[in-house]
Amino acid sequence: MDAWQDKLAISEVAQQWAFWRDSGNWVPLRTTYAAQGRMTTMWFDGPADDFIAACKAGSGKGNTSGHFICGTLVQVNGNKAIANSRLILVMRTKLEGVAVDLTSNGRFIDRFVKENGKWGIHHRRTIYDKDRMDLVTPGEAPGIDTAELQSYAEGYRHLAYLQKRAGRGLTPDTPTFGSELLAKIYRDDDVWLAA
Repeated sequence: MDAWQDKLAISEVAQQWAFWRDSGNWVPLRTTYAAQGRMTTMWFDGPADDFIAACKAGSGKGNTSGHFICGTLVQVNGNKAIANSRLILVMRTKLEGVAVDLTSNGRFIDRFVKENGKWGIHHRRTIYDKDRMDLVTPGEAPGIDTAELQSYAEGYRHLAYLQKRAGRGLTPDTPTFGSELLAKIYRDDDVWLAA
């Protein structure tokens, strides 16, 4: 397979992940991951199978979300690749009984591996650049603990607040735009891809 075909195949997997995750198609979602696939977000860090189980368990509980992949850049070296995808996450949920919309801008940074002739996500990490929360119905305002809200990193402040209210834990050391952790991810990925 030529390099451009590999890049196209990897980009398609990135798109498939978003479509199948958001539509609740759990079996095809698993096919986007490599055998030992891993997922890291602000609320989860572990094997792909456990991530899918957690998503399935939370499905149909009144929240809706969508992941929009806005372009993917791919570097290939043999049977390994790094893919960077722009991401917009939109979510509607309730906070203190009031409907709110969340918009989060960020990126997926993925390590891909080719196994049995097929590209799959070896490790997907979510980078959080900025987010916001808006009222669905103007005039209805939930009570917000502003001290707690301000305690979260700016890149994912509102999302973290909503996740905590939903009973989810937060992954320590979540990378944000311009953070040293993000710079380390880039350095480590360069080493991994070159090896």
